[in-house]
Amino acid sequence: MIRLGLRLALAGGPVRITALLLGGALSVLILSLAWAMPDALYPVIEIPGEEPITPSERGTAEAMSAMLLAPVLLLLVVAGRLSSTVRDQRLTSLRLIGINRARTLVAAVVENVSLTAVGALAGVGVAYAAAWLINVRVQLAEPVAFSPGRMAVVLGAVVVFSGVLALASLRTLQLLPTQARRGGVVKPASWWRAVPFVAAVACFGLAIFSQEITELALRLRPEISVDEARGFRVAAVAGLFRAGIVLGALGIVTTPALIARYVARALRRSRRFPLLMAGRSIEADPASATRRVAGVGIALFALGIGAGVLTAFETVPQSVYATRNAERGPQEVSVHAGWDMEADQEQPLTAGDLAELENIPGAERVIPVHEYMASTCDVMTSEGCLEIFSGSCADLAVYYVSVAGCSDERAAWIGSLQSWDVVTESFDGVPESLEVVARSADGETEGAATTIDLSGPEIETDERAVVTQRGFLPYFHVFVPPHLVEEIGAAVHRADVIGPPGREFAVTVGSAAEALGLHSDSPMRYSDYDLLLSVRSMVGGTGAALVAVVLVAVSLSIMDWLRESRRPRMRMLAIGVPRRTIGLSYLIQFSLPLVGALLAGGTLALLGVRTYEVLGGDESLRAFSIPPVFWWLGLLLAGGVATVAVIAALTAREPMRAQDLRTE
Repeated sequence: MIRLGLRLALAGGPVRITALLLGGALSVLILSLAWAMPDALYPVIEIPGEEPITPSERGTAEAMSAMLLAPVLLLLVVAGRLSSTVRDQRLTSLRLIGINRARTLVAAVVENVSLTAVGALAGVGVAYAAAWLINVRVQLAEPVAFSPGRMAVVLGAVVVFSGVLALASLRTLQLLPTQARRGGVVKPASWWRAVPFVAAVACFGLAIFSQEITELALRLRPEISVDEARGFRVAAVAGLFRAGIVLGALGIVTTPALIARYVARALRRSRRFPLLMAGRSIEADPASATRRVAGVGIALFALGIGAGVLTAFETVPQSVYATRNAERGPQEVSVHAGWDMEADQEQPLTAGDLAELENIPGAERVIPVHEYMASTCDVMTSEGCLEIFSGSCADLAVYYVSVAGCSDERAAWIGSLQSWDVVTESFDGVPESLEVVARSADGETEGAATTIDLSGPEIETDERAVVTQRGFLPYFHVFVPPHLVEEIGAAVHRADVIGPPGREFAVTVGSAAEALGLHSDSPMRYSDYDLLLSVRSMVGGTGAALVAVVLVAVSLSIMDWLRESRRPRMRMLAIGVPRRTIGLSYLIQFSLPLVGALLAGGTLALLGVRTYEVLGGDESLRAFSIPPVFWWLGLLLAGGVATVAVIAALTAREPMRAQDLRTE
């Protein structure tokens, strides 16, 4: 039977042979690279005798790697079931000549596995070549490497899954040979098809409610330490997230057939002939009808998770602050005091330094940060310490985006929650006045003190606007106009230069500061932005590769469907069914299963995004939005699917040729 299976593999035709070989090779390539990339991008730092240090970005890389499991499953399913009608007919022919069911199933498995295994072995070589090319062309934290054990697992998983796909013919082989050979046999979708979808929902659900489950376990088992429970929860959520992605991708392939089954029953009762034709075709084989468009649901699922991952990175404070400086503006570049080598102390910024900074091309304003402090401040314990901002209301609005109730004529509390927490912890109630002194370079008070009145209304700020537009909340508690404290004469140890967004302005400020003997934070200012760009590239590249694979898979499936159903179309034309009716029927057969796949993919995408929030420790994304790259990928996917649908409808309207009549 093994020899017979090999002969069946060679008889499958060039389309099926090529699809299985490419499916095996690409699956091994994608899986091996996906497994190796987190270690190459963000390796775990091993320190002898201490706990390993895991970079925070590694979770995103692992999420993207897990997301690539979806197109791999799709590739293998599409390749394994390509030309399935002809293949099942050949297997049924073996039953007709007396070969029993078990031996026929062995031949089916060998036919599928043999070609996939050859492609997978070729994929191993391609993976090593790709790793060598990446290591030569791209600078990574560690070189891309595949251990023999990992490569063996990848190779075995691809081959085993291909063999499992061959078992899809088991339903056909369970029929009597004459019954299976006859056309028009209904293949109802089993409820077992919902198992992967339900399992994926269960995985995501357990991860989402893992905090509540952990708290319940701690109450029931008080001997378990909190740290031990927290560590187990993090590992469990990561495992559930990966399992949910794999099961979700499989569920999107299998579950929509159940939706199509019951929709087809409703269509069959329609009086409109195109709907009736589409309903009968879908009901006859709902699995094949939904498998053709399952890739679109998988793409929606994966793109939704990718958008959530990228949004999580975009909305953390350091990324918001980085994009404000690099893309949106206004940009804040801090210039710090220089160092007097002879006196071995900081040299404060002078009025001349501030004037030179104001003359920098593009500089909108220079905000000097005066070193004022409350006289009640205990530097050692921070008891009674407050951050005092001295400047104009326009200067204050740069840090707080917008302020209300601010006046350049009076001092006031800055009414943020952060301020009031500090005040209530350090003082007995909110003081109506505050004694302000200058702060020296070593943090101690110096000079005379001035009492400022704080009895007026506080300045109102919008903390949500600050977090979403600037990223970080400023650490100012009291606003004081300069004329109220000018007699103190506090030194300026820092100045913020405000200007347009972009790296060029930051470099210009850094060069000007260096020329004055000062130093700025411009060299390190864009490290967070560079990290964000790398995450955008990684997530966007993964999404683009996924969309490309999905469009190829959907196109192959539709082409195979149109090729296999050509003779039935010609028969309908021969009995007088209009070409327009046939084309509309095929368009409905394509669209209805597509809706089911999109529903399944969208539902799992929402659950996956929520699970990633829990995995990242962010219980709620502050401002979820679809990043621009995913709008473009979504438009590309929608345009590709629409093009395939139109081509399918036009191909279904193909006129009958003389050769078709002679064939019938």
